[in-house]
Amino acid sequence: MLTKTDLQKIKQSIKEVALTKDDAKSFVRRDDLRSFVTKDDLKPIKLDIAKIRKDTGTITDFFDKEYLDFRQRVERIEKHLNLSPLQ
Repeated sequence: MLTKTDLQKIKQSIKEVALTKDDAKSFVRRDDLRSFVTKDDLKPIKLDIAKIRKDTGTITDFFDKEYLDFRQRVERIEKHLNLSPLQ
């Protein structure tokens, strides 16, 4: 079990390592980030995201139709065999 002195030492070491907001601002500037990532770099990513969304919609539509067809077949079989549907 940790004692109070152990906790104080841990807190002190965390304070020594932790960055303040000013330290973080001086470490990375917005201008540096803007020069690092440009709109041209993001364009292929945006196109990929749009394609993924379209593909997801296509897949969802396909499986939704498959489910509805499957559901109709099961209901028909249940009716033919005089089975009660499961809830």
